[in-house]
Amino acid sequence: MIALVLAALAHAECPEDPVGALREHADALEDAFVYVDEPGFGAAWTALSAAIPCVSTPLELRDILALHRAQALAAFVDGDMAGSRKSWAAVRTLNPAWELPVDLAPPGHLLRVQFDTAPLGSEVVALELAPEGGWLVDGRLASDVPRERAFVLQGADAERAIVYTGYHRALAEVPLLDFAKPGPSPRAKKMRLAGTLAGGGLALLAGGAAAVHFVAIGDLDDVPYDEIDKTVMRGDVAGWSAIVLGAGAVGVTTVAWAVKW
Repeated sequence: MIALVLAALAHAECPEDPVGALREHADALEDAFVYVDEPGFGAAWTALSAAIPCVSTPLELRDILALHRAQALAAFVDGDMAGSRKSWAAVRTLNPAWELPVDLAPPGHLLRVQFDTAPLGSEVVALELAPEGGWLVDGRLASDVPRERAFVLQGADAERAIVYTGYHRALAEVPLLDFAKPGPSPRAKKMRLAGTLAGGGLALLAGGAAAVHFVAIGDLDDVPYDEIDKTVMRGDVAGWSAIVLGAGAVGVTTVAWAVKW
């Protein structure tokens, strides 16, 4: 089932209301489990999995609990008993008063065994990287995650907007996201250096041509009459060369810094 979900997610689009979709599909998943509706369960699980990374607001505790319950059921159906226990551990830790309904798992049912044997340790492990606004772990600001149970992880930017939402059962599952703004690549540095040097060289040539132009125009009074036409032509050529070379200097430098190499 997991493989089918991943294939569906590759082509999924975010719903207009991701949190509303999360609630709807989590409820549908529980109902499908109770009524042994396998197609309905698969559809709800696929839709729920697609909605999770789309969530861009902090989740309330009720939604976090609903997500943990849904993930516990999904792992159970998929045969991942350890994963199911870790999700039930999150439910029991975050809401100790909650009891597993009989319609979900009658006495003696294997699912109830997973719930009752869920690990309730309090050990945590530190997160290595963090966005500017920090992490929300099951809705609370934290820099570490539980070692023995599942958790809902949300990352916030400097304005506290959610930039990442994911469901994980271990630190190893958390993607190594580098939230720092990336600097220029080595190729970009090389191209920018080359463009700057080339632009600088063209600018120097433009300056030299401009100097020739102004000298030629300024010395017309001292030029013999039969040399005036040649001197004017030389000044004009130098002037136009200065314009072309100057434009080239600006163009090369602009391209070197504007293009995403």
